[in-house]
Order: sequence, then C-alpha cells, then structure tokens
Amino acid sequence: MSYANIFFSLGAIILAIGVAALGPAGLAGAQGAQEAMGAYLACAALCAIVGVGLLLSLRGARGGGVRTATIFLAIAWTLTPAFAATPLIFQGFSPADAYFEAVSALTTTGAWLSPSEARETSYGALWRCELQWLGGLGSLAAAAAVLTQPEILGAEVPRPPFAREGEVSSLKAMRTAARQMAPAYIILTAFCFLFLWNGGADVLSAMLLALSTLATGGFSPEPEGVHVYRSPLVELTLLVFMLIAGANFTFYWHVLTGRTSDARPDKEGFAILGAVGVGALILCVAPGSAGLENIWPNLFAASAMVSTTGYGLVGYSGPSPVLLGLALVGGAAMSTAGGLKWSRLMAMLGRVRDEVWRLNHPSGVLRGEDGLGQMSVWIFFCAYVLVLALLILWTGLFGHSFELSTVAAVAALTNTGPLLFLESATGDYADLAPPVRAALAGGMIAGRVGAIAALAMVSRHFWRS
Repeated sequence: MSYANIFFSLGAIILAIGVAALGPAGLAGAQGAQEAMGAYLACAALCAIVGVGLLLSLRGARGGGVRTATIFLAIAWTLTPAFAATPLIFQGFSPADAYFEAVSALTTTGAWLSPSEARETSYGALWRCELQWLGGLGSLAAAAAVLTQPEILGAEVPRPPFAREGEVSSLKAMRTAARQMAPAYIILTAFCFLFLWNGGADVLSAMLLALSTLATGGFSPEPEGVHVYRSPLVELTLLVFMLIAGANFTFYWHVLTGRTSDARPDKEGFAILGAVGVGALILCVAPGSAGLENIWPNLFAASAMVSTTGYGLVGYSGPSPVLLGLALVGGAAMSTAGGLKWSRLMAMLGRVRDEVWRLNHPSGVLRGEDGLGQMSVWIFFCAYVLVLALLILWTGLFGHSFELSTVAAVAALTNTGPLLFLESATGDYADLAPPVRAALAGGMIAGRVGAIAALAMVSRHFWRS
C-alpha cells in the first residue's frame, strides 16, 4: 500500500482548495469585509503550506491499487473538509458546525445548517459553490479511475480511455482523470453560466448556479428557490444542465475533445430520461395534484431528484415517496450525481429477469452471465440499504419523527441535501441534534466513497497487507 502516493495526491487537493479560497477573499475585500477576507487568506496560506509541502516532499511517489485508492478517497473526503472549514471557523462557526458545512459542500450534498445563513454573504455563498464544484470534479475523477471499474460497479459503462491507467495505479488514473476532464467540466460550467446570465440572472447568481448545478450541489442564491427568477430560459437552462450533470460524463468528454466517433449515448442516459418522464407523470396524477397543468414544476422536480441537485423543492408539495425513490437511484455512474446509480439498478433488474426466465425454463442455460459483477451489485445494494437503515434509526433515536429521519438519511446518503425541505419549511439542518448531524456527515462521505467501501474499511481484514 502506497501511503506516500496517497498523501501526494491529497496535497494536490488541499492546494486546489487553497487556490479556490482566493476568490471569496477577493470578493470579501471588495465589499470591505476585512475580517472575512483575512479568514479566506489564512485558509489559502494554510492550504498552500500543507499542499505544496506534501507535493514537494513526496514527489515520485508511485503505486497503489484499488484498495489504496479506496483509502485515499475515504481520507480525502474526511480530511480535506477540515481545511475547507477554516474560513468558517474564523467567522464564528464552531469547529463541528464548520466541518459539517464543509463536508456538505465538498460532497456536493448542499445540506446547510441554515440555507438562509449560507447565502447571507456573497463571499460565503461563493465559497460553498466553489467547494461543490471541486467536489464534483473529484467525484468524476474517482468514478473514472475506480468506482466504475466493472468488478466494483458490477456493470459495464462507457469509460474514457485514460481510465485504463487504473490497472497500473488507481491514484495515477485519478490524477489523470482530473486533468483530462477539467477542461470539459469548465466548458460546460461556462455554457451554463452564459445561458443563465442571458436568461436574466445577475452575474453572481449565474456564477453560483452554474458552479453548483454542474456539481449537482443544489445551491440556490435566493431564499425562494430557483423559480424566483420567473425566467423560462433560466429554468430551462437549469433543467438541461441538471440532466447533463446527472448523465454519463464520458459522452461529453468525447464530444468536447473531438472524439465524436466514440461519443455514443448509453443505456443509463436513456434510463435517466425515461425516469424523469415517468416520474413527472406520476407526480402529475398523484392525489392532490393539479394534473397535467402542473407538468413543468413536476418535470423540474423529477429532473432535480434524478440528478440529486434538489432544486425546486422550496414550497413544493408533491408526494415525497416518488421524490425519495428517484433520489435513491440517482444518476449515471460516471457523473457528479449521487445515489445507487442506474447501471446498478439495471443490472439488478437484469438479474431478476434471468431468475424469472430460469423459473420458466428449468433446463435452460443462460449465456454471458457475470457472477462476480452481479454479486458486486447485490453486495453494494445490501450495504447501501444497511447504511440507510442505520442513519434512519440513529436519527430517530434523538426524538425526530420517522418521516424527518427518513428524509434526512436519504438526503445525506444520496448527497441531495435540499430534500429536507420536504419535511422542514426552512430546510435547516441545525434543527437536528448534533450527534445526528455527525452521523449524516458520515453518510454524505459514504455516499461518495461508496457504502460497501465505507463498511469494508471498518474490517481488520481490509487493512492487512
């Protein structure tokens, strides 16, 4: 196991967080908030010292397979929020609260202690959206190098060619994925910003929405949610880019790098579009709904759930089970979205189909079975359900209702923080008990690392050489 390579890669992430802190520092300085500017500059200096120190001292570190990469992901999602939390601590947050906010941002969950306070200052909002954007890029790199490997995912999905470096070193493949995907990620973010700005959003709001939407973070600059702009172009842009963020990023990477011959829509993309359409129709015909007259808000809500952004839930009164179900499945495996992933669900449904076929053809022989892949899918599903159940149980133990406990647990594990608006008018995670918030932060990390990986890491066998 290459611990040197783990901390070398960690240094690059910490340095990136430090560079990102310069944006809010400049904005705070322009607004005369000297104390806040100092807080972000202190964060930038700390991250620069630690990040550059790790990069220089561990140059040449190599090696590291899937187990090393899994440990790296767990350390990265757990440790880097401590650096990202430093500006919030300087601004009066307790260390625990600041860490919760930073975890929520970097895992692109968007579960804020107080959404109103999260958007209270423009530099605070920019910091959270920048962290979400960086977390989204990290999620793509992890997916390309490790999490979409067939033996881990349990299904075959289109992967970029540089993902094959994971056969030699998973950490090297992650770093390559981040470098290769960053230009396409930036281009898509820029297009989203331009369409939002052209649609009537001011420059800062368009920037915040673009950063958060591509990362599926669900941050809204306005307390009334994204529908406050009253602009069809703004809402259409958000819907389109939510679906783009929730679908397989390999397709866009091929298109934006000129490899159009390799750019083929995959099954997950069609499944996502179908889920959005069917989900919207179910929401329209649900008891108490206004029918097809309400098709646009329901289509928007279904897209927000499948992509796990959570936009449009402020004041939304649709049936919670449908929304929770869409969020639990989530988006594509090679995307910034959270959830179980459509590739796994399709693999599970394929297994069910095969078993039904066996019942009807007891003497028949099925070809092309992937026993290891199917086993991976079912193990992941069981681990996912177990972690979800533990989160619900833990939240309920502190006096919260079953409905609130379920929504909060699903929101954390699927990285869809705004889901809490279904049970809370304010969406404040500060209303939950501190031990619950600590567990939910762990759930957010498990949602990014993978439930099965999170459970495996508590086993002594995992750490044996």
